[in-house]
Amino acid sequence: MFKIDLDVLLPRLIAIATIIGIMCVLLLIVRWIVKELRKKSDLTKERATIIRIASNIIRGVVIALAAIAILQTCGINISGAVAGLGVAGIIVSFALQDYLKDIMSGIRIINDKYFMLDDVIEFNGNIGIVIEMNIKHTKIKLISDGSIISISNHLIESCRKYPEIIGVPVEIPLSYDLSPKIADKVLGEAAEKIKTIENVTDTRYDGLINFQASAVLYKIIVFCDPRNKYMVSKNSYRCVFDELLKNNISVPYDTYTIISDKTSGSEN
Repeated sequence: MFKIDLDVLLPRLIAIATIIGIMCVLLLIVRWIVKELRKKSDLTKERATIIRIASNIIRGVVIALAAIAILQTCGINISGAVAGLGVAGIIVSFALQDYLKDIMSGIRIINDKYFMLDDVIEFNGNIGIVIEMNIKHTKIKLISDGSIISISNHLIESCRKYPEIIGVPVEIPLSYDLSPKIADKVLGEAAEKIKTIENVTDTRYDGLINFQASAVLYKIIVFCDPRNKYMVSKNSYRCVFDELLKNNISVPYDTYTIISDKTSGSEN
């Protein structure tokens, strides 16, 4: 049977409870400060990103210091334990290579301002909004379906950052038989109607841009926030199609000619 020395155990339990209490109070203070800073109307994306990352670092430091204090309260010599790691420390360092790479890449992303919170970026073909970032990983919410992807920072060697307003191309194939003047008139009217679509900032009609095998290609550029790219593109094509139908203009499609080689059988 173990003999419990209350004279030793009780002070340690009180000290541990005190340490945990102080840690919780500090974490609540950090959380309150971050919440108040986010309420400021002049808070830029850069400052919001720095605040988020700084708060994460401070929380980690507070928790780490509390853990060290608790271990020392329990009689564990932290400095001696660290000095005695030896070979085990080297093995652990190799195991933590990716973790350290994440931290270094995270610091580089923040320092070079690759992107900030609420920016729209494209990574490996995925376009999404940066909803969370720290020195270890970045989370983006995909514009296409709303799913969330978490990316280790050391994997972000390069990415595309979208501006606040982008141009979405709307390409319209029309028949060679259609007069360019009529095409310009109808598509110009369609471009004006697209301006009235929700989330559209502006439009630009570029006119004829290319000759294809069975059609002449025209283009309208629709300007919008990249967050609304997919919906704006869909609604713009619908608007163009409605305008073509209204003016009895059909959209050409590829046709194929099948040649049948009929051979007659020979008589013996």
